[in-house]
Amino acid sequence: MAEHEAALLADWVSVDALYPLDIDRALAGLDRIKPHVRKWWTTGSEIQQMMHDKGAGIMQSYDGRALLLVDDGAPIEIKRNQAKLLWSYWVITKGSPNLRDAQKFVEFATRADRQTAFVQLFPAGPSNLNAYKTILDNVARRLASYPDYMTSRFQKMASGTPKLNPTACRMLSGSFSAGMSGYFARPNASISP
Repeated sequence: MAEHEAALLADWVSVDALYPLDIDRALAGLDRIKPHVRKWWTTGSEIQQMMHDKGAGIMQSYDGRALLLVDDGAPIEIKRNQAKLLWSYWVITKGSPNLRDAQKFVEFATRADRQTAFVQLFPAGPSNLNAYKTILDNVARRLASYPDYMTSRFQKMASGTPKLNPTACRMLSGSFSAGMSGYFARPNASISP
């Protein structure tokens, strides 16, 4: 559930006071904006279509999805002030029958030169920051993990992620999707904390 931080920031919690997350306060904030939300999106392709269709004045999205639309000439601008930086992880399951091959793949996929090559295919910021040594500057400055942008972001590692409490579980049932990744506000919605 990536929206807890956004809900707390909208409720005037400062970035340095976000963690540990006040889940009840975050959910109360989400309940307050729920009438103004047109759509809770659950997949990258869904938010990309919503951005393409210009259905709202502000949206939260995966960076790569928005950049693909920018490359196609869409009138979209990415603002990274107080953006949340999320990391993805390669995980090898305990007892994997292909342990050695899996380890080789992870080593390969996380090399700076491979991440530089991947950026040429899809605009996802590399997790190996050494890749920036070989990515052209005009390409690098578009990517979410570009070092100069790191000071205006916040990030939280998975070890600090709270377990879902009964209040959070309430949100996962009914009108909210378990895969909720972002929101799609109604045009001209006025949302006050």
